[in-house]
Amino acid sequence: MRKIIALLLAGLLIIPFGCSDDDDDDTSIKVIMPLAVGNQWSYRSFVQDSLGVQRDTTLLDLTIYNDTVINDIHWYITTDEYPYKVSSLIAHRDDGLWAYGPPPYLIIKYPAEIFDTWTTPGGAYEYKLTAKGVILTVPAGTFSCYKYISHASGSEDSTLNYYAPGYGLIKSRFWLDDGTKEERITELYDMILIR
Repeated sequence: MRKIIALLLAGLLIIPFGCSDDDDDDTSIKVIMPLAVGNQWSYRSFVQDSLGVQRDTTLLDLTIYNDTVINDIHWYITTDEYPYKVSSLIAHRDDGLWAYGPPPYLIIKYPAEIFDTWTTPGGAYEYKLTAKGVILTVPAGTFSCYKYISHASGSEDSTLNYYAPGYGLIKSRFWLDDGTKEERITELYDMILIR
């Protein structure tokens, strides 16, 4: 459940890493994440303790290994190691990246405008686009990203996700609300490779 909250991959970032906000937005890119059988993304994941010390570093891969059509929608089947285990089926629709529920639900709205918000069926999770043109440097390179924040209904736990149009998830962080209202990362994902 915490991992899906993190799907609200909309919230991680406390360590310094070249980041800036600007309004440059390449709307010619049609998808937020390229979906094709054989595409693979690799991430470095770690957990921070209450003192900010990195612990438990692991490597995770997201691989699209097959595809299928359900109700006239082309879905891509992924490995289960995708950060926050969003779903094993993902698809593009006109309004962004979707996960197969049931029912299917919008994960990442794209294209989107700053402050656009949406929720999953039943209102379990809320998402918001908070910035565009955020420049991030991770081991895989430097990317211009959309910054999304999400949280479970009734919870202050948050996830921050950075998606680069045409590349996918670049960076994600998750923090628990410990009652102080301070951002303290508990989990972080950085893209290290895309192929």
